[in-house]
Amino acid sequence: MKSIYVITTVVITLLQCVIQNSKAASPWLNPENPSVRSDITLLSDAGIIKTPITTWPLNWSNIKRDLFASRKGSYTPIVAAARSRLLKICNRETAKGVSNHYSFAISPAGVMPSFFSSESLRSDSLKTSYSRSWLGNQTAYDLSINAVYTGDNLYKLRFDGTYVAGIIDNWSVSLGYFDRWWGPGWKNSPIMSTNARPFPAISIRRNYSDKSENILMSWMGCWHFESVFGRIDRTETSHLLFWGRRYNIKPFEQLELSFSRTSVWGGDESEDLNSFMDVVEGAPDESSDVGQLAAFDFRLGLYLYTQKPLAIYGQYVAKNTGLYSFDNSDNIGMIGFEYTPVLSNNILSLRLFAEFESMSGFNIYDFAPSLTGYSNKGRLIGIDRADIVRSITLGGIAASSSQGNNYLINLTYLEASDIAGDSVGDGYEIAFDYSFKNWGGKIKAGMAYKDYPPSQEKENKNEDKFCFRLIWEDDFKR
Repeated sequence: MKSIYVITTVVITLLQCVIQNSKAASPWLNPENPSVRSDITLLSDAGIIKTPITTWPLNWSNIKRDLFASRKGSYTPIVAAARSRLLKICNRETAKGVSNHYSFAISPAGVMPSFFSSESLRSDSLKTSYSRSWLGNQTAYDLSINAVYTGDNLYKLRFDGTYVAGIIDNWSVSLGYFDRWWGPGWKNSPIMSTNARPFPAISIRRNYSDKSENILMSWMGCWHFESVFGRIDRTETSHLLFWGRRYNIKPFEQLELSFSRTSVWGGDESEDLNSFMDVVEGAPDESSDVGQLAAFDFRLGLYLYTQKPLAIYGQYVAKNTGLYSFDNSDNIGMIGFEYTPVLSNNILSLRLFAEFESMSGFNIYDFAPSLTGYSNKGRLIGIDRADIVRSITLGGIAASSSQGNNYLINLTYLEASDIAGDSVGDGYEIAFDYSFKNWGGKIKAGMAYKDYPPSQEKENKNEDKFCFRLIWEDDFKR
């Protein structure tokens, strides 16, 4: 396996040098750049972007149309700068044709804390990636090859990010490995996050989130729907089927409401039609080997009402024990606030946020006895630790319009409990990310320090306190 890794790494490096006529192209925006999300959030609060923005990946079709429709508007300097930055990215990533992307990442110590970003190396020590994609009018594909060294002389080939997709009427149908983020939070999304590696899935999502012309549905405003059906790997030999559904509406320009439901079942013994029908009917855990979560989240921007870039958002997740019943003894609640201060030079865009998260019960992700865990490849699909009683996160995201530099810092305090609900201590983490253009591409450096209490989670035991990563990437042309 080591020889395969070495050969693949050499081939990927050579491909960087020989591929010609390359342009970045993608039908959607992946959850990988907090600074881009910050600009999208600001433009949504300013009324430029009309589509819901809390279900990632986001369709470029909606964002591109809204950006071009706002060309004749008059905006404050901070909003105009965010629109200019996003428009450049949009023009580059929606260009029709072939795209080639190369990256090299190293993480000599630890795993970076979870955040809104799929760029965490998770448990990888070394990764070399090459992707070749094509974007047409109705179809798109991406072939991503990742040569990974995970330590302990383990070398692997992965295809995270690979997909094929097509448009049918106003629906996008895709098959592949996607990072997803469902929710308004920055630190965590308990229902679906980028904490775990992507799993293979078929997804159906609305392409344009236009307002319905039906008089009975028009009150919902712009709306979006996505359904994801796939398989998650708890271990190398234990698998579960996964079905997730998410529905977003914007009844008012500044208010977004979202409803999500995820189901896991089968895998080892019960991958059959009966279990699937139990999922459709919402059968409770006691009568069926099915585990389900339901979530509600909201985001309210106050920019148009107060002329100040303020926002409040929240998310609530509980076990779904029936079609219309919930087990509120096991739940996760989160409330957050955002503020974008107006700086005097208007060159640096800054977003500050604060989030408070609380959990009741122990491990909301344990369902029936044979359905323990809500994870893929050893990491939870939702929050990074299921034993957290409460946590507070303070953070900031900054983007420079003149130099293209991005900055991210967040500080988290948390308290954990054992299976009996007794506190096992508190801890904290501080993380910093910095990205800048150099060496013909972009360099991203991140570091973090984590001081956690003992965990009931196997994947969190004996983690390094100090974490570091370095990434170089390029959408290259010749």
